[in-house]
Amino acid sequence: MSRLRDTIIRRVRTVAVILTGGIGTIVFSMLTVSLLRLNIAKGQGLDSLTPTLIGCLLVGGILIGLCCLTVFHALSFWRPISLKKALRLVE
Repeated sequence: MSRLRDTIIRRVRTVAVILTGGIGTIVFSMLTVSLLRLNIAKGQGLDSLTPTLIGCLLVGGILIGLCCLTVFHALSFWRPISLKKALRLVE
């Protein structure tokens, strides 16, 4: 039962991380496009749109990565972990 449970948790964890990354990528790309459209409508040139695009890519990439790491580690806590040998906290 334990081996089956570990296999299920690994597969669910992989799917959850992929879904989190995919949804995060779609959301941040939509936000980036709407921000760029807004700035283009204001009449800004390509030289002022470049920092906006790079900033959105960096912030989006960092936040998506953090969300994926959070999901990965949150689902890792479902697995029971047993140690063959443990040390006392005093040692």
